[in-house]
Amino acid sequence: MKKEMIYVLGSVGVLIVIFMIVMFFKVTDSKIYSAVQDAVSESLLDPGSAQFSKLKIVDRSNEGKSSNMKVCGYVNSKNSFGGYTGNKGFYAFVYINGANISVGKNPTIESDWLTKGMFEQTCNY
Repeated sequence: MKKEMIYVLGSVGVLIVIFMIVMFFKVTDSKIYSAVQDAVSESLLDPGSAQFSKLKIVDRSNEGKSSNMKVCGYVNSKNSFGGYTGNKGFYAFVYINGANISVGKNPTIESDWLTKGMFEQTCNY
């Protein structure tokens, strides 16, 4: 009876470990959002002050293990005077290959009428 219990507990333990490994390598929307937030923050004057809202994925296309998409949202961060600028729209291109997430260089952050128009057209806000 004790050997059977040990086998059952061992089997359950192995299944839990396998499940955790699969979930670690699975690309989720929250992992995508986190990668985009890191990329957008890097382009700001004060990366640590970035506050994100209304993140969403648009134009997702899947091709086997690869995916391409755009992620849109708003970011509010501090300017050179230490005050917050107010929400600025942004979008970034995201490429996924297997479990690897890469964000295109230089996410577009709304800064003038042209980038505002590009943001509105791309993200449908």
